Amino acid sequence: TNLLKEAKIIAKSGEVNERESADKMTDGDIRTKWCDTKEAPNYVAFDLGSEKAISGWRLLNAGSEGANYITRSCMLQVRSSLTSEWETVDLLDGNKQNDVTRSIEPVKAQYVRLYITSPTQRVSKDACRIYEFEVYE
Repeated sequence: TNLLKEAKIIAKSGEVNERESADKMTDGDIRTKWCDTKEAPNYVAFDLGSEKAISGWRLLNAGSEGANYITRSCMLQVRSSLTSEWETVDLLDGNKQNDVTRSIEPVKAQYVRLYITSPTQRVSKDACRIYEFEVYE
C-alpha cells in the first residue's frame, strides 16, 4: 500500500497548473503527472499523519514523453517533526530508468519529501515531471 495515498501535501517547489498539480503524483493514475517548471531543486513534502515505518519507494518518471524527461538525480528525505532537519535516506544519482523501485534500510518518520536536483537527463533548466511517487512500509 502506498503510504502517500492518504498523505497531505505540506510543501512544494511549484506546479504548472491544476492539471499538473503535485497531488497528481500520488493519485495512482499513470496518465497524470506533477510538473514544475521552476529551476531545480524541485520538491514535494508530505505529512503521513503519524509516524510510519518506511522501507521502500517508487518513482515513475516521464520517460513516456521522451528519454530526456527521466529524472537523473533525486533524494528520498524524511523527518519526524516539522522543525527537525530533513534526513536523506536514499540517493538516486545518474538514473536512466523510467520506473524505479528502491528498498532502503527501514526508517520511522511522519514527513517524507521527494527532493529533485536533476529533473532531466540534461544538465539544464528543464521542467520536472513525475507521474507517480510511492512510499511503502
